[in-house]
Amino acid sequence: SAEAVPSSIAGERSFTVSIAITINPISPIHRTYLRCYCAATRIVEDALSGMYAITGWKAVCGRGFYDNFVKHKAVKTAFERWRNGEFYRSSNADGFTFGEVDWKPYYGKIGNNLFIENDAAYLVPLGVDDIFKTYFGPADYIETVNTPGLPYYAKQERMRFDKGVDMEAQTNPLIICTRPRAILKITQS
Repeated sequence: SAEAVPSSIAGERSFTVSIAITINPISPIHRTYLRCYCAATRIVEDALSGMYAITGWKAVCGRGFYDNFVKHKAVKTAFERWRNGEFYRSSNADGFTFGEVDWKPYYGKIGNNLFIENDAAYLVPLGVDDIFKTYFGPADYIETVNTPGLPYYAKQERMRFDKGVDMEAQTNPLIICTRPRAILKITQS
């Protein structure tokens, strides 16, 4: 059975979808998935107050979530006849589309801190204007103190005895989500 549980914890909205989907041979294969998908998309639409036209969906997945999703019976059944099973002969490392959602694996970390937990994914609406905004901080040079930030800075300096030129480039972006309630966390259980 699949379970869709919207919850509100400390002002953050999360959405949990159980990966243990039981397929009834008599019912359409995607019925349970679609019920969870509809619940998730409605939460996002409510968070956006209907003010934006959503053009699509992307799920950015941790490795464990993605691997389990690809191996799930509903996904396997849906793709086993697609181009004579090509889906399972290819790596799918770039992701795939299933149930109107573009599922993409993602792996990034700093030290032991993963950017996306191994067993989680984030459902993001596409086409929403300014859901993410990027601001730039100034470079750490004396001449950039108290100035608006620019996307890129570069400086060069002659080396001693004209042995060459030292060069440095930097950017200081800060990317923020302006509608955090429109991005839902999906976990497997």
